[in-house]
Amino acid sequence: MSAFESIIDFILAIEGGHHTDPHDPGGETNFGISRRAYPDEDIASMTAARAREIYHRDYWVKSFCDALPVPIAALMMGGAVNQGVNGCIRCLQRVLKVTDDGIIGPQTMDAIEHAGSLERLIDNFSAERCVLYSDTRNFIHYRRGWFRRLMRCHALAVRLLAETDRYSGGPQGGDLEETENGANSTDRDHPDRPLSAAPDTVPVRDMGGLLCDVE
Repeated sequence: MSAFESIIDFILAIEGGHHTDPHDPGGETNFGISRRAYPDEDIASMTAARAREIYHRDYWVKSFCDALPVPIAALMMGGAVNQGVNGCIRCLQRVLKVTDDGIIGPQTMDAIEHAGSLERLIDNFSAERCVLYSDTRNFIHYRRGWFRRLMRCHALAVRLLAETDRYSGGPQGGDLEETENGANSTDRDHPDRPLSAAPDTVPVRDMGGLLCDVE
């Protein structure tokens, strides 16, 4: 099973099926795909297979999840579909102490490679996503559901890390703080061409409360 397949099953399960939530700015949704972001899609008849195609094209690829360690890809994908591709990339960059420009380029990838403890990176990335939620419209209405969603995503990342450790023969070593102080240059200033930008024009699902119980 590929990394995408193992993570997308979690995404589809937590997003659920067809919903129309009056508090959700995305309007009608199915498998988390909203009518506002995808007005040309038949939302009511959306299939899981079609949702997978959209999530892979517009979220997995745009977030460069294939280039990330699988546990970090799980947190990135979980955030990209609920908090936006650009916003979630910037969360990770703030944790890594590189310029949060929303571009996963060589400097960001180098910071990930030298981050040391993936377990600590998972924790810090999750915490930064909490901060992003707190600055989001409808936070008061959806906050508990969003945090429960993030806790489940964090648990998935930890489980994937444990599986990675089992197959690689040992835990990830090192300490995140040792590299945070040195990884502070911007991807835009790197002499190499950035791997990709995550443009604001990419369709991003508005953060509603699907399968995230409110107060």
